[in-house]
Amino acid sequence: MKTFIKLIAILAATTALVFFAGCEKSQPVAPSADYTGGINDYGENQDFTKKIKYEFPMSASCVLTYDESLGGYRGGGAFLSEGSGFIIPWNSLIPPPGTPKRAPVTIDIMVDRDNVTEELIFDFGPCGCQFSWPVTLIFSWKALGAKNVQLFYIDENGNRIEMQPEDINVFEQWMLIKVNHFSRYAIAISR
Repeated sequence: MKTFIKLIAILAATTALVFFAGCEKSQPVAPSADYTGGINDYGENQDFTKKIKYEFPMSASCVLTYDESLGGYRGGGAFLSEGSGFIIPWNSLIPPPGTPKRAPVTIDIMVDRDNVTEELIFDFGPCGCQFSWPVTLIFSWKALGAKNVQLFYIDENGNRIEMQPEDINVFEQWMLIKVNHFSRYAIAISR
């Protein structure tokens, strides 16, 4: 029995030694992420703020197909890695003018960042798409790194008209609106 207890003690000590020898205070919390902060020379905790680097422009799409049994287009959606996207209900799509009858329609989102104005520009397409049921558009502003932002509709002349989102989550940095047609939008840092 004493030999068994000694063996357990040696095993526990070896495991602890291997575990603690592999840990350094300068190692990141997760090697695949870019973090700032750590333990300084005085043993004080520092801010661990995850820095995510976004590459612009970003885009995503889905193809909506016509369903004979439904008598309309199937629904669908697409999302970008940072959280922006759209959700289209079944039997809602009214294809843009010139689309062949019952032809598949590719719906897309593109987001770009204007580094001069510090805006995120959201384009949904194709231009001319309309919907008989409201489509949900989700806008993420994580790439701006700001808490206070404003949502704007961009008209055909490039004018920005402020909008109020239907829902907003400041903590997770997204907002959503429901629309019956596609347009251009911008999210800008509140001044």
